[in-house]
Amino acid sequence: MKMSLTKLLALAIWLPSIILMSLSGFFLYENFNKYSNTNKSVKYLELTKKLEDMLVALGQERGTTSIYAVSKGKYPNSTKIVAQKRLNFNNAIRAYKKFLKENPEFLSQTKVVDTLVAKLPFVRKKIDSFQENYKKEISLNIIQFLKMHF
Repeated sequence: MKMSLTKLLALAIWLPSIILMSLSGFFLYENFNKYSNTNKSVKYLELTKKLEDMLVALGQERGTTSIYAVSKGKYPNSTKIVAQKRLNFNNAIRAYKKFLKENPEFLSQTKVVDTLVAKLPFVRKKIDSFQENYKKEISLNIIQFLKMHF
């Protein structure tokens, strides 16, 4: 089989070019997949950080609320301290909700947290009125949560 010089030159130029373009496309696809997975991981870490901030603020509020509830608000500056800790927790909730608004793909995974956060004003009212049964209601909410998810 005899080929003309033009066909040989075209084959010599186009064959390596096609191979290089195929390899470039393959590596581009691989790197894009790695980038997408890394981006997902970063967003999960951001969500985890928002949840951690909420838990830290909730722990601080819970501690000061215990003092406030036991002393029935008579411990020095307990009302002011509880108000400050509640403000910190509200700010953490606001940051968490802002993150969810920007990343709606996490909404289905955080429904339980959203449900528990929605009950917070009710629990705070019970604490502020020094009703004794709020402890029982919180315990029941936690037991219901555990039954639903574990």
